[in-house]
Amino acid sequence: MPGKKEEEYFVGISEPIEIRRGILESAKKMIHMLQKYERFKTMRHRKIEHINKLNETIKEINLLISKLKAELPKPQKTIRTIRKTDEDDGTEEMPVKKKSAKPKSELERLEAELGKVEEQLTHLE
Repeated sequence: MPGKKEEEYFVGISEPIEIRRGILESAKKMIHMLQKYERFKTMRHRKIEHINKLNETIKEINLLISKLKAELPKPQKTIRTIRKTDEDDGTEEMPVKKKSAKPKSELERLEAELGKVEEQLTHLE
């Protein structure tokens, strides 16, 4: 078959200018879509770079915080006393009150609040 030529056929196209215009417009749209995709890829790449930079900064901050905690003095766990001036007695020492445990039920909480209000009323009178 090396000597045999393929037969060529020609087909008539109606409105060839319109078809060419449609092909060119679709090619134009495809180019715009590819440009948008390239911008998207660069934005995604920049986002990943920013996230990596942020993670490095967070690691550095955590390292600095741990160094700072190591350098700071340890807090004492003893209860300190404060001096409160009283008009009648001069000065006297009063221990700092610890926060009491929260009441377990709603009724106990309301009773505690009622007690506080009654105590304030007695101080006002």
